[in-house]
Amino acid sequence: DQVRQDIEDVKQRQLSPLPFSAAQPPARRSPVAAADKTTVRPRRAHDQRARDRLGVKGERVALAAVLDALFSLPRDKQDRVIDELVEMLESIANQGGIVDNLVANARAAQSASDEDDRIEALVGFLHVAQVSDDFGFDLLGYLAPFSGTEPRPLFLEVKNSASRRFIASAPEWRRAEQQRDRYSFLVVLRDPKSENPLALELVPDPSELFRRGQISLEEESWSVGYVPDPPPAHDMPLS
Repeated sequence: DQVRQDIEDVKQRQLSPLPFSAAQPPARRSPVAAADKTTVRPRRAHDQRARDRLGVKGERVALAAVLDALFSLPRDKQDRVIDELVEMLESIANQGGIVDNLVANARAAQSASDEDDRIEALVGFLHVAQVSDDFGFDLLGYLAPFSGTEPRPLFLEVKNSASRRFIASAPEWRRAEQQRDRYSFLVVLRDPKSENPLALELVPDPSELFRRGQISLEEESWSVGYVPDPPPAHDMPLS
């Protein structure tokens, strides 16, 4: 019921994850770097408390938007996307109890005839941050990372911000560097005077955007910042 309510709220507010306007795709997609698979451990209690403080509401909004985007597709296309997301997840994490349970939820969603069962199973699959912090992202999604591009499977790290600046962790940035255009920050942009979300903005392939001067990164604090229409890259100072 909560997820249904969140999806309806996203629709009413017309919130759809879109690339921030200055993000431009590279001339060609960069290959994903080969990397050791991550061993995924269960979420720890203190991590849950920190997550509660730093962004449960933002993750709810982002999850609702990701589900809304998936449900906009025909059912057979949804199931093909789920297959692609399973394959992508298994490419970066060692199979075992946690990953196997996520995949089981994906298969349950594909086989569900009842819509409530399908939603519940999809939440249990897509929202990986519920079960572990070791992935380096919060959600699996199927969105267009750049304007004018087709949707594709993405690893999504959710951030809340009222100023288009947020803190990334070193593991998140490493994952972004490894996965290139399969990784995006999904920023829940909020009204500074309230907790209401104003927009959902994607910061796709952040390591490449940083290299090209389209976002900034303060490496001591891991503070990432971006503006919708920055000056040309060669004039833009990097932190």
